[in-house]
Order: sequence, then C-alpha cells, then structure tokens
Amino acid sequence: MNFISLLKDRELIYQCTNEDAINNHILQKSLCCYLGVDLTSDSLHIGHLIPLKLLTIFSQHNQKAIFLFGKATTMVGDPSMKTKERPMLSVEEISTNMQKIQQQVVNLIPKAIFEDNSNWLSSIGVLDFLREVGTKFSVNQLVNLETFKNRLTNNMPLSFLEFSYPTLQAYDFYKLHKKYGCNVQIGGSDQWGNIISGINLVRKMAHEEVFGITLPLLLINGEKMGKSTGKPVWLDSTKTSVFDFWQFWRNIPDSDVETYLRRFTDLEVSEIETISTKFINEGKKMLADQITTWVHGEEQAQAANKKSISIFEKKETDHIDKFTCTTSVKLTELLVKIGFASSISDAKRKICNGSINIDNVICHDEKRIIDQASVIGYGKKQKKSVLFS
Repeated sequence: MNFISLLKDRELIYQCTNEDAINNHILQKSLCCYLGVDLTSDSLHIGHLIPLKLLTIFSQHNQKAIFLFGKATTMVGDPSMKTKERPMLSVEEISTNMQKIQQQVVNLIPKAIFEDNSNWLSSIGVLDFLREVGTKFSVNQLVNLETFKNRLTNNMPLSFLEFSYPTLQAYDFYKLHKKYGCNVQIGGSDQWGNIISGINLVRKMAHEEVFGITLPLLLINGEKMGKSTGKPVWLDSTKTSVFDFWQFWRNIPDSDVETYLRRFTDLEVSEIETISTKFINEGKKMLADQITTWVHGEEQAQAANKKSISIFEKKETDHIDKFTCTTSVKLTELLVKIGFASSISDAKRKICNGSINIDNVICHDEKRIIDQASVIGYGKKQKKSVLFS
C-alpha cells in the first residue's frame, strides 16, 4: 500500500495535492512535513490531535516532522472561517503559550523539530517583505479565498491585518523549504486556501514543487472543535482532567467509533471493523485507553479506566469528583461551574431535554435551587458530587 493510500485508509486525508509525487518522495525518503499552530491559548485541544497524529506518522516513517510555532502570525490572527477579528494577545502571553505547548508536543512527538516563525517574520522589513513576497500575490486571488469572500459578500469587516495573513503563512512555507527542504504542509480542511498560497509562493520564489495535505476537522455536534466552540477538551490536565479526557472518548457516539479507531489507534483496519460492528463498548474503552496513553501516559490512562469502572459499573461514589459550594446555587449556574454546560442557555437546554439528573433522578426544572449535598449527573457517564461548606 502506498503512503497516501495508507493515510486515506486511516481516514486522515481530506484533500491532497499531487498524490503520486508525494508517494515517490517517501519512497526516496525525502519528505519533510510541517504543521503550523498559532499560539492563541496555553494548551492544544483534541481538535489538534488529527494533524498531530499525521505528523507522528511522518516521524515514524523516518521523515522530518516540523512543528512550527506561529509566534508572529498569532499577533495577526488567522481569519480562516472566522466572522470577526480575533482578539490580540500580548507578546508575553504568546511566549508563555509557546512554552507550554512545546512541552505537550515533545511528549507526543519526541522526534519533532521545533521552529518559530518570528525568527524570520520579525526581522524582515515591511518594504523588503512587500517587494520580495507581496509582488508574488494577486489581490484578485486573495479576495476569492473562501474566508475573505464570505466576509466581503456579507459586508463584514475585514482588516488589512487579517488580509495579510495568507502571505505570512505562505512565507513560512518558503523559509522552511529553504532551511530544511520542507516540501509538505499539513493543516485542517479550513487551511486549504492558505496552504495553496504557500505552494504557489515556493514555486515562484524557489522554482520547486511542494505539496499540501489537509485533514478532516474533528467535529463536535457538527461544529469545528476549537477554543471558541462549546467546551473544548484540552490536552492540559489542569484544564481538562485526565478522567474527563478519557470519558470524552469513552462516550463518543457509536457511529464515530470506527472512524476514531482508524485515526487514533494502530489497530489493523480489519480488527477495527470487527470491533466497531460487534464489540462497540469495548471499542470505546480501547479508544479512550489508547488516546489517553498517547497524551497523558499509560499510568494515567489506567487510572482513568479504573475510576470509570468504580463509578459507573460498581456504583461507588467515593471516586466521583467533588465540587464545593459555600451557599445555595441555581442549578443552571452550577452546571456551568462544574463544566456540564458552556453557558446558562446551554444549561437550560440540557435540563429541558432531560440530560441532567440529581441523585439519579432526571430534573426538568430549570429554576431548581441546589442547597444540599447532591450528585449531579450529565447523561449516563458524567457525574459530580456537590458538597456545601
């Protein structure tokens, strides 16, 4: 099986440029792949795991895998699929975010090469950039990128700062190609326009062919998993506990089990097809164990598994996470505080549709006040013990 077919079989490719050329390069062991991530938070989330898995596969095939910190581009903000400009972060916040994310990636991809695009974007002058790079871009092509087209069609604001983003990301590709011979950029399916811009720039400036691969986005309730979408599941255990991380994968819909087993485990496809057809619950546990082991280590994954058995199979309450209140609280507010809802309106919706239970009794009263120790449940697999001090 060729390399691209292998990735397609694991459902890791959404779009790809020149598949035959990529396969030929990997046969010659001359692929160098990069993934760029802007530093808008101090942690990656599960939406990053698909590109990180692909970067891991490149590394496992003895190809160079580069993780690029978008320290400079974070100051601009990627407008892809956004309807408004991102809030700006300080240089100090961005630097702190970079340090924390680097440690996460080191644990996930030990052989990764780290780069920071501020090393070249912060040192090039405006006039030099416009003359060297700006002349290679057509405004006509830029305004036809889907993100910009949507903004302009709907009369939404579009700053020149955001409009410049594809040129900066394209320059990243050129600089990495020049330094490492990097010839593949990967990203989410929303990055196709930016990646094509980079491919075109390298062709014009280096007169060489490079490639792009986009991956399917991890969708939660039909929306892209991101920091602004619902309640993100973070890789940082201080933001999403290891147990909650494990539980997320344990509780995915039955229809997603085969897809996620293909993408995130090394099980043979034939075995995955059997598991997802005949042993769906065991498949969910295997998925939760393997992804949690990858992100948090085997010991933490085993502990989360045992805790789940204790709470949901043995019905032991001692292991349920506790939340302490100092005074009575509205159920809607409590659900937001303990992480079962992203907002008051989300809490009301979950109460009305019967997703919330109190001491194993479903509650439909959105005006309910919690004023005594209770076990609050969300669905069948999430519980929090609420205490009062």
